[in-house]
Amino acid sequence: MRLNTLFSPSLKAITISRNRSIGRTMSLRSHNNSMSSSSTSVNSSADRIQVEEKTCFDDQNEPLKKGIDSTELEKQANNEDITKGWESEQIRLKSLCVLEDVEPWEIHRFVDSQSTLGLKDVKPLKYIAGTDISFVKGDETNACAAVVVIELPNLEVIYEDISMVELTAPYIPGFLAFREAEFIVKKFDKLRNLKPEIMPQAIMVDGNGILHAREFGLACHIGVQLGIPTVGVAKTLYYVDGIKKNEEHQNKIKMNLKKGGDTFPLISNSGKTLGVTLRSCDKTTKPIYVSPGHNISLETAVWLVQLCCKYRIPEPVRQADIKSREHIREKWKSNE
Repeated sequence: MRLNTLFSPSLKAITISRNRSIGRTMSLRSHNNSMSSSSTSVNSSADRIQVEEKTCFDDQNEPLKKGIDSTELEKQANNEDITKGWESEQIRLKSLCVLEDVEPWEIHRFVDSQSTLGLKDVKPLKYIAGTDISFVKGDETNACAAVVVIELPNLEVIYEDISMVELTAPYIPGFLAFREAEFIVKKFDKLRNLKPEIMPQAIMVDGNGILHAREFGLACHIGVQLGIPTVGVAKTLYYVDGIKKNEEHQNKIKMNLKKGGDTFPLISNSGKTLGVTLRSCDKTTKPIYVSPGHNISLETAVWLVQLCCKYRIPEPVRQADIKSREHIREKWKSNE
């Protein structure tokens, strides 16, 4: 591992933090049960409404069309109401987010992989999950949600749950989790009931953690709801508080990412390190963007991602992506 470590937490500190996190999670799950019915009733016709032109009104208070009709105005107003509710809930969930190591297995980062010193009572890291949602080409409603669980150290898939889903909530920038998270969370609830013995100790999400406009992306949302350490793994860097994919960023990639394991931090205008740019292995020069989601530190998140990389994308996310795309191809082929 080539990431500089600034601290070495004791197992006692990790255990205390974990107990605090469990208390937060138990309170959250009971609240979320009351929220779920309202969050899934959004009309799918409101998807991705983008209105750029202003609307004025005549003496009869009827909208004057300037590239937009009254139906689209209603959709815009509906989205604004939805956004207000989502923003409030996002703030509440963010207050429950923990960005430090809380699970005993996370101490493995500080110990040689061949050593058992001090780890007799620590359950080994064995099961890691990956999530992905792939869309039908040209369709923003029908998608395939995938959850896979891999087993260390061989990175073999031992469980998969893949199905078509209908995303009825509108797409609103900054609130992707309210459109996608419920399908992923339900699959983990199902796994917990069917095969609790392979419930993952960590989850890698195809998306962002705190590398997000409000520092609470899809990985954070899923992690807080499940109470499991989550990591955001993004293939593309989007603009976040001064962090952007420009010429300066490209130069940093060339200068700093010489080999697998090399990283450089992604620091916002406010001075916060929201994630890292990581060259995950020697086989690729194209980086990925890693950020903590919940119950994990940035340092441990990067360590965990590297532990699971055969190729550019860590195996849990890579397998979830492959299987979701295969499912879509097979389903549409059978419908022809």
